[in-house]
Amino acid sequence: MSEQQELSSTTTTTTETTETTKAPSLYAESNDTDSPYRRVEKLYRKHHITNKFGKKVEAPFPDTSNVIDFHNTQNNTPENNEILQLVSPFPNTEKDMKYFEEALNQYNSQFEHDDELKQRMCYTKEELMNKSIYTLKGYPGFYLIKDLMTSEKQIYWIKQSLEKYPNPPNITNHSYKDSEIKDIFVRSNEGDEEAKDLLKRLAWCTLGYQYEWTSRKYHKERFVAFPDDIGSFVNLIACQCGYGPYIPEAAIVNFYSKDRQMGGHVDDAEYEMSKPIVSLSIGSKCIFLLGGETRDTEPKAIFLESGDCMIMGGRARYCFHGVARIIKDTIPDYLQSKYVDPKYKVYAEYMERDMMRVNINARQVFVVDEENKEK
Repeated sequence: MSEQQELSSTTTTTTETTETTKAPSLYAESNDTDSPYRRVEKLYRKHHITNKFGKKVEAPFPDTSNVIDFHNTQNNTPENNEILQLVSPFPNTEKDMKYFEEALNQYNSQFEHDDELKQRMCYTKEELMNKSIYTLKGYPGFYLIKDLMTSEKQIYWIKQSLEKYPNPPNITNHSYKDSEIKDIFVRSNEGDEEAKDLLKRLAWCTLGYQYEWTSRKYHKERFVAFPDDIGSFVNLIACQCGYGPYIPEAAIVNFYSKDRQMGGHVDDAEYEMSKPIVSLSIGSKCIFLLGGETRDTEPKAIFLESGDCMIMGGRARYCFHGVARIIKDTIPDYLQSKYVDPKYKVYAEYMERDMMRVNINARQVFVVDEENKEK
């Protein structure tokens, strides 16, 4: 298993025995060492070199002038600006608008019984339709919604990702060795040393259908109720971009530290491939690679920033993609402990501790017969 494709592994040593227990890789192994995709990945990924004194040091930060920047388009090369297209406002058909309005009402209803959350989390139709939505020429079905989530919304999703989503029966990278581990974030903040260690090593958790990593299959009998809050949110995003109706059935929450990457892969284990992957970015900025349908296509490098949402549908659903690098010192001020409301300080401190990036990516797993469903 290559280190680029493995998001997390844990090695445990005791006085009696030496045991290595690896959490399964989220994605299939690859022997790829020198494809066009791999060469670009190597260009941006963090690595170490030997200096003139024979000491291992971190290599200089790479030139990012060819990375597509949706937030500062004036910094893009002319070639990159040529393929970047602003496509909002969405939705733009009567049918899509119907699904969008229904999804918006469903999402907002999740917070209507709590005045504070209602103020922080709800959207208006006009607010969403005024968001900047981009696509890239040559990648039909790919969309990037810039600044979709305000700072308050991002803090809410960080809180859910740390306090709720990793709890059993959901699976984490710890489940394969440490069995069921509950409330590690809360316990960590209460001073539990074991929980602190587990939290530091928390790399991913799964929601909804629990994926069988070895066989690369979903099993209908291994279903955990998908959280209503994030489920209604990704449904709303999918419907806005013309992919309604959308049923979020599985998700992975990735916890990236500054030293983690995600190797190039295709999310192709779902039975329903006409529905998109919906991916939220919170925390540190990263360099995301979007390639072609084989590793023989050189990928485009893209900056993803905190608050962005990426949709990979259509043919883009079949493209190799991954995270080449987490960029240090890029957590926005509004997620830093010295600026946030004191009641959210523990979440900001978690994000700052290892320059974290939290990524929630959801998908519909099974095909739904919409015609018969309506009957």
